[in-house]
Amino acid sequence: MRKDISSELIKKYLAGNCSETEKRTVDEWFASFEQAEDFISDLPDNEQERLKSNLLSQIKRNIQEAGFNQVATPEAKVLKLPSTNKLNKAAFYAYKIAAVLVLTCGLAFIGYKYWAEQKFSSTVTAATVFNNNQKQIKKIMLPDGSKIWLQENSSLAVADNFGQISRAVTLTGEAFFEVAKDTNRPFEIKTNGVITRVLGTSFNIKAYEKDPNVEVQVVTGKVSVFKTESLDAKSNAAENAEDATKAVVLVPNQKATFVKSTHNLVKNKVAAHELKTVFSKASLSFENTAIGQAIQMLNARFNANIKLSNEDLNNCSIYGDFTDQNLPEILEVICSSIEAEYSLYKDEIIITGAGCPLNKPLP
Repeated sequence: MRKDISSELIKKYLAGNCSETEKRTVDEWFASFEQAEDFISDLPDNEQERLKSNLLSQIKRNIQEAGFNQVATPEAKVLKLPSTNKLNKAAFYAYKIAAVLVLTCGLAFIGYKYWAEQKFSSTVTAATVFNNNQKQIKKIMLPDGSKIWLQENSSLAVADNFGQISRAVTLTGEAFFEVAKDTNRPFEIKTNGVITRVLGTSFNIKAYEKDPNVEVQVVTGKVSVFKTESLDAKSNAAENAEDATKAVVLVPNQKATFVKSTHNLVKNKVAAHELKTVFSKASLSFENTAIGQAIQMLNARFNANIKLSNEDLNNCSIYGDFTDQNLPEILEVICSSIEAEYSLYKDEIIITGAGCPLNKPLP
């Protein structure tokens, strides 16, 4: 069982003023935290990343409050490390103790240790994570005007300083991106094995952890796709520029497939049945239109398979003008107007609701 230890004793340890007995006490106490690593390593990769991000944010706040001089200003929200890529053993040990001192939490130390051992850059930025555990597509608006439609069982991590220096997000699962154009700040999406880089365009990324492949499909504009391993190892602009020639460049109706088992990245034409037509833009007008007729129009326009779960929904009529809207946007408005909701089931979209009284359409 882990023993409590005073912060005064740890401070003496850091200052090098401990007796041999006191030093042994701190060493034994500190070693007890190592046992928690088994818990961390058993978590799925996305849960480890999410835990790491949350723990790092807490560590930075608490170390800052404790007054350690390794912390930048509050506005920066970063924790600066020594300029070398790896800490020497003594310095690394002191950093770990410092993290435990200000947090008094074993898991927080594990998060700090995990982060400090990585060959990352010298700063770490906090992020906000969006999760979608529903059967509806979740729309996310980013500060730069970009729109993201997050699919079921997917998550998106957006840095708190997004847009200030760069525009980078991390995706687990599947999402459709409609990126606002900014020639000075490319938009990057990091997934399992690949990085997708654009200036302003629309495309779909499918990157579920259990899938054997990562797929990027372009609807409009031009997209560059890199293997993560080729960029993560680069530390200067010249090397990155040289590596950019190895990117797979995609135009509309093309896709890149990254095979996780072989690390191969290949480009192909998108088959007709694979096209993400639900995210194409359409302009439609409904005026006292029966919901059944409206669904027929939507199915034809977006090559969709929308169905009603309740016959009473056929009694509803809708009004509305839609200009340059995709299917999820249109469905959101229609379902709201008839007090219904839609859900995704593989290749089907099911609208559920109580419906409307016969011959009494909603106003």
